[in-house]
Amino acid sequence: MNPDSTAPQGKRLLQWLLAATVLAVMVTVLVSPVLHPVRGRWSSALWNLLHVPGFFAITWGAHTLLPSALGRTRRIFYATTAAFALGALTEIVQGHIGRSASLDDLLFDGVGIVLAVILLGRRVPWGARQLRAYVLFVAFALVLCLSPAWGRDLIDLLRSMKGNH
Repeated sequence: MNPDSTAPQGKRLLQWLLAATVLAVMVTVLVSPVLHPVRGRWSSALWNLLHVPGFFAITWGAHTLLPSALGRTRRIFYATTAAFALGALTEIVQGHIGRSASLDDLLFDGVGIVLAVILLGRRVPWGARQLRAYVLFVAFALVLCLSPAWGRDLIDLLRSMKGNH
């Protein structure tokens, strides 16, 4: 049985309205020109990191908006496909509106989508152990997404140590 189909009508409507709002806001942000481009390694990495929660929200929102009658697996598949297609499309559009198109952004979109799929795909509520594992996985994914910034700092540190010997 789909857990969404057992939700009270008022709760389901609230979820639907929240999902529609999230999707509208995220699409607007993704295709809006940036007035002040982000500069700097860490600033850029943190800005790009916003793709992860953004596409988590897009995937969840698309899943929530799809009718329960489709079934769990189809809703997850359609939401995932729609979120990834939106990510690819917005990267193409961004290249035409003064923002830079980036494969890194699409990769970060994918991380957010995968995190949402893991959460949406659970069959029963998680216990403390599963929740801790998911939180650790999310933390690891975010640290990995920041690797272009901290990895460069690590390389610079190793080069400076090599130069001192």
